[in-house]
Amino acid sequence: MTREETEKTLQALAEGVRTWRRAPILHCPHEEGLEYEDVFFPSEDGMPPEGWFIPRSGSDEMIIANHFEVNFVPDYKILHDAGYNVLAYDLRNFGHSSPANGGLFTAGRCESRDVIGPLDYVRSRSDTREMTIGLFSRCLGCNATMFAMTRRPGVFDGVRCMVSPQPLSSGVALGRALERFGVPASYMEDLNDRVRLQTSFTLDQFSPVPLGQEPHDPNVPLPGKRRPLYEAGRHPGHV
Repeated sequence: MTREETEKTLQALAEGVRTWRRAPILHCPHEEGLEYEDVFFPSEDGMPPEGWFIPRSGSDEMIIANHFEVNFVPDYKILHDAGYNVLAYDLRNFGHSSPANGGLFTAGRCESRDVIGPLDYVRSRSDTREMTIGLFSRCLGCNATMFAMTRRPGVFDGVRCMVSPQPLSSGVALGRALERFGVPASYMEDLNDRVRLQTSFTLDQFSPVPLGQEPHDPNVPLPGKRRPLYEAGRHPGHV
């Protein structure tokens, strides 16, 4: 790869971090035979996320899920059939949720404001305010939830659990992108500088890894226990 090609690749990757193109919402709960309600509510800074409330008759348990544009309706069907109400919503700048921060993507930092809104919403509705709450926060939604927990831990008092598949590590993802494009890893610092010029944040500031080490959450294993838990997870029959 020539120097000019490398420069173009680095700049394209950095610009790609700044904003994500919206994808259309092509599926809805009716496809799985689920009754639902279109809902919206204010986030922490007033931006209104939009989503679906899928009620489960006779249940006093609620799962709040970030669903940004991907077809997770079959997952909501599983949760509903298992006895849970589901509130699924899109983060800012995704799906039908409102634009915010100039469309800037911040890997969960600004998006964390949207995590506060659905908790307040569930606690304010007369038909849901007494429900126990669990979180299903994946990918960007996981990052956003962990940033929110770090900033506003008191908001999560009473939340029973969080399942968080695939938290997003922008540095790792971009490192793999350099590898795929044949750009030497020595350009990672250059790419980091370009990302900062696009977003005002470094890749380390996007990382969810330090957030998983916050001591306030009793559900996070202590450092000495994480490796045994990981090893057990490789053999589900041992968990």
